[in-house]
Amino acid sequence: MSSPPPPGTVDQIVLRIKRRNFFKAIGELTADPTQQPVWRPFIADMIVTYAFEMPQALMMLPQREMSRLGLTLDSLHKQALTHLCNNRTIDGKSSSLDFIWAH
Repeated sequence: MSSPPPPGTVDQIVLRIKRRNFFKAIGELTADPTQQPVWRPFIADMIVTYAFEMPQALMMLPQREMSRLGLTLDSLHKQALTHLCNNRTIDGKSSSLDFIWAH
């Protein structure tokens, strides 16, 4: 049996845009509310979810991790936007993400 991955840090938080039906698949995986992903409405049937940007993959950020880190939904969202804007590279080249500041 493998051990769980180490917990993520605040500096690793990123946001992801998903369709609302994302929860149907997640709900089938776990009924534990602390394991459910943190999310907020975006537009139409789209939502914003959050993840830890780990070296090899993204790890979904569940409710229990938001609590462990002492974050509110607003502070979590602000941290994800800050991380996104501070890491403005694509394939090692600078990119402009100024359009996301329309929040």
